[in-house]
Amino acid sequence: DVHISPDGRHVAFAAGNPYPSLWTIDLQRGTKTRITFDQEAISLPAWSPDGQKLLFLAGSPNGGVGVIRSKSSDGSGEEQVLTSDPRPYFYPDWTPDGKYITYVMTDGYQPRAFWRQSIAPNSQPEALIRPPSAQSNLYQAAVSPDGHWVAYCSDESGENNLYITSFPEAKGKWRVSNNGGSYPVWSKKGKELFFKSLT
Repeated sequence: DVHISPDGRHVAFAAGNPYPSLWTIDLQRGTKTRITFDQEAISLPAWSPDGQKLLFLAGSPNGGVGVIRSKSSDGSGEEQVLTSDPRPYFYPDWTPDGKYITYVMTDGYQPRAFWRQSIAPNSQPEALIRPPSAQSNLYQAAVSPDGHWVAYCSDESGENNLYITSFPEAKGKWRVSNNGGSYPVWSKKGKELFFKSLT
């Protein structure tokens, strides 16, 4: 995955084998900076809203289980471990105010749900959106730039479709896609929602 910084001047990506590290590239100068150096497989980088930090999953090279960490986007300073328990986290990201992280996670034998967690030390996660039945799961999710809505993918209809609900209260639910959809991405101003059609 390649992720562009909020100012559009840098990209972050994971590369290397068997333990991918986190790297950034300055698009103006063409310089490459290594951000992580440990024996963990790094994946799923996400920029903080101000571009000062990077969020990423650190786990085994086989994927699946890991912890979510953050580090300064220039590579300086110590890493912060935001989730202490190794679990199957998916699509970690920041909320627009930078005070929380969000992710999709399987909690034990429960279906995948959408979670929010404060970046303050020793914070506990809270499940914001759970699937309506034990036979369905949530997949990708994206909070709108104004922080008022979240678009997410769920297979509750029998196929993957996109829904929107309020954030963080999850009040109301509107189906967006008609014949399948996944990977929601909000436009920069939050007026449009893009997604991958399955038809």
